Amino acid sequence: MTNSALQRRQDQTDEAVEWFARLRAHDVSERDRVQFVEWFADAGNRRAFDDVILLWDRLHCVAALDP
Repeated sequence: MTNSALQRRQDQTDEAVEWFARLRAHDVSERDRVQFVEWFADAGNRRAFDDVILLWDRLHCVAALDP
């Protein structure tokens, strides 16, 4: 993978994390949701967002192990 491809992947991951947090915020707007749908239409963005969701789910499993 080239440096530019790695940078693009990192950018998509960073954006996915930002979207994940934004969508969970109490003040998320309809405009935010529309912009997310547009961003999510890209296959690479979709993969990055799915990875963030998977990580979040795994973190919940780990947190549940805490006595």
